[in-house]
Amino acid sequence: MIDLLVASALLLSLQAPAAPPPASTAAAAELVPEPPPPSRSEGEALLDEASPPPGSPAEVALWKAGVEATHAIWHSRAAAAALQHRANGLKLLARLEAAVKRADHEAAERLAAVRSRLDKAWRDDVETFKRRWPIDTYRGCGYPHLYFDSAMRVAPGPSRRAEVEAARVDLKACVDRAGVATRAMVAANQAFGAAIEEALRTLEPAEAGAAAAAPAPEGKDAHERREAEERREQHERGERKDRERTEKHGQAD
Repeated sequence: MIDLLVASALLLSLQAPAAPPPASTAAAAELVPEPPPPSRSEGEALLDEASPPPGSPAEVALWKAGVEATHAIWHSRAAAAALQHRANGLKLLARLEAAVKRADHEAAERLAAVRSRLDKAWRDDVETFKRRWPIDTYRGCGYPHLYFDSAMRVAPGPSRRAEVEAARVDLKACVDRAGVATRAMVAANQAFGAAIEEALRTLEPAEAGAAAAAPAPEGKDAHERREAEERREQHERGERKDRERTEKHGQAD
């Protein structure tokens, strides 16, 4: 019991807050929250190691579902933040826009469609992340789970049955709400991840073709020869001007 209380307390106090929602929807590149810390919290690790108290198969299954529901909230939101951070870091929208401008009509239409799908998937993912969830995204089902665990540890008898039933209702409702929210977040993440991969596959040949068509960078020797030629031409122009001035003065005399 002490281990579980410690784990639950740590879950509620040490878990990193959810990534802050974006302030504006003006451009998808501005919609990325800061990625969460990659390491698992100490509380989460302790709760993984905790064992459910004695109870019926249904009680034990609900106890485990409460743990999984809280983990699913954190993991789905962390995945969303990581995807948004990746897409923003790769500058996918800007690269696709540049590729559209370079491409011929047919290729430009294809690239524009890919960009449109990425933009929509990105916005949908951010909207799912930042909208009001039916459950506390910071605590998850931590409190209902703690109450249910405590009720399961009461000595067998009428009091235990009553306490377990009351706590069961709250925890089951929390697990159900968490499932609705996390399923929506996971679906949005899957669509966003697929759009990112499609953008990368489409950009690879488009950018490779642009790089091949670009003029090769000038080597050091060629650069030095060009500079020498420019200095020689500048010197010759100066000499011509000097001769012209000398001739004008001679005619005037």
